[in-house]
Amino acid sequence: MEEEMLTQPPKSVLLLVETAGTVISPEALNLFKDVASHAGKFLKKTAVLGMTGARKAILDIVAKFAGMGVVAFDTEEQGKDWLVSD
Repeated sequence: MEEEMLTQPPKSVLLLVETAGTVISPEALNLFKDVASHAGKFLKKTAVLGMTGARKAILDIVAKFAGMGVVAFDTEEQGKDWLVSD
């Protein structure tokens, strides 16, 4: 994913991420941070699916303070609709 993203114009990539059933380990968190540090300048918006409860609250806080265009959604349709909206 990162290789493809690096070929796109800055702030042009719309990303839909499915996280249902995933486990956040320290290794996974470090990988996410590494990819985000390189790919972040290419992302316009990121819709995240499968985040509930405390995980969703943490995502909301991190996205707000980092100034990231990341929003959690309950359904794929909601996420896609938001990604293509202005």
